[in-house]
Amino acid sequence: MTIDHPLEDDVSVLARRVEKARGRLAYQFDPALTEALSENELTAERQLAERIRNEDRAQRLKQVEAAAATADRARQTTVEIEKADIRDLLMARKAIAAQRRESSPHAKLASLYKHRGWSLRALAGVVAAGMLWSAVNVQHNIAPGGASDPLFWFSYLLEGMISVCLIIIMIGTNKVAEWGVIDSTKQVVAAEMALLGLTVTLNTYPYLKIGSWYDVSVHAIAPVMIGVALLIHNAASARYGLAIVRATDQIRDLPDPAETIRRTLPSTVAWPQRPTASAPTMGQPAQALNAAPEAETSRPVDTSRIVESEPEPVSVKPTPKPAPKKEERTSATKSAKSPEPEALADLNDGMPPLNVYDTGQFRIAETLEQELAELQAARRRARAAARARNGGTDLE
Repeated sequence: MTIDHPLEDDVSVLARRVEKARGRLAYQFDPALTEALSENELTAERQLAERIRNEDRAQRLKQVEAAAATADRARQTTVEIEKADIRDLLMARKAIAAQRRESSPHAKLASLYKHRGWSLRALAGVVAAGMLWSAVNVQHNIAPGGASDPLFWFSYLLEGMISVCLIIIMIGTNKVAEWGVIDSTKQVVAAEMALLGLTVTLNTYPYLKIGSWYDVSVHAIAPVMIGVALLIHNAASARYGLAIVRATDQIRDLPDPAETIRRTLPSTVAWPQRPTASAPTMGQPAQALNAAPEAETSRPVDTSRIVESEPEPVSVKPTPKPAPKKEERTSATKSAKSPEPEALADLNDGMPPLNVYDTGQFRIAETLEQELAELQAARRRARAAARARNGGTDLE
């Protein structure tokens, strides 16, 4: 069965469709339809923004840590450089002091005297060791029986007597030669040779009889070394004595270092004295009593104006006595001569100490000391500033 629709129904339907299409055409190309984000996209964008902010914070933290590490390394480098500078300054001061000691005639004389003492002590040790060795050899050669034989003990004295005589002759000859006493030279040489020959014979005669030349040479070492050490002692004493005399002549006209040091020291030392608090009266209020010790402690003490309180002596007019003329003349002479040393002392104090061997090293040392003091002051200021900053942050 077919249903026929009227014509106006189709037209109205098409009209409605055209109207609907035209309305849709006006809005279908609007950007809001495509640019509007969905819920999933909004969630993803939120997560992305949070991650970007997290990464940004991490990068800023790393930058701060890197800057702090760089500052620490720079500070450590500065400290190491300052320490190296201080070590260099100290080494330079030591080098200047060593060079000053080498160039100073007084230091040369002191070094010469010290080396002479050590040299003579070392030679004395060699002589003592040779005497002990030689005494044991002689005792073994003379009394090999044992401790029951009395000669076993007295044989030690034989080598001691010979060695002591030899030492006295050789050292005494050097001492008297310093004063120009050179009499009986042949007799002294003959005595020395006789004593040396005797001690060598006592040490080697058992081995000479049997012809054991190896044992002879071994047991002759000790007495020969005693003689060699004493000869070296004689020569060294003479050479050192002559050198000390020449060095003393060179520094005779130079200023005394002790006097120079004394002049550089302050003339008077002002010792601080403890202020004595006066007893308060009964009428003073409590605030005045509390403020009195603070005022006295804050006031500087002038030691030059402190005068001990002494009772005033009673003026008694003594009877005039005629003074002898000799005493008057003596006192007048003393009063006339007394200003001269004072004037000379004033002139000497005003003049700089003479230093004929100054080559500018003292000025270099003073410059280095000033630089070292400046570095130390800078380090102290930096530490104080760091402590102040740390204290300020702690308070905040």
